[in-house]
Amino acid sequence: AMITFMILHSPKRRKKTSHRIMVGMGIADILASIWYFASTWVIPAGTLSGFGDGTTETVFWASGDQNGIACNISGFFNQFAACNPLYSAMLALYYLLVVKYGWSTDRLAA
Repeated sequence: AMITFMILHSPKRRKKTSHRIMVGMGIADILASIWYFASTWVIPAGTLSGFGDGTTETVFWASGDQNGIACNISGFFNQFAACNPLYSAMLALYYLLVVKYGWSTDRLAA
């Protein structure tokens, strides 16, 4: 989160391709982390645990609505976790092109 805020507050840093990739990665990570933290809160209240241990305990801290709307919203935001490996791959490709093959930032921007 700190890197994201540092880049967003600096006009000079926002212009660099590598920094823009890191901002995207940071935002996706922040959104996914919030929903991972609140993972059981959106499960409908009274849902039984599915651990297969034979007990009929309810899910800890499950307090979502019975319609499952909160669970659907959580599922949507959890998809941001899939962005992080993609942003990492783009950052690796960026550094491969710049460091190994000597591409300029102008060539990458085109």
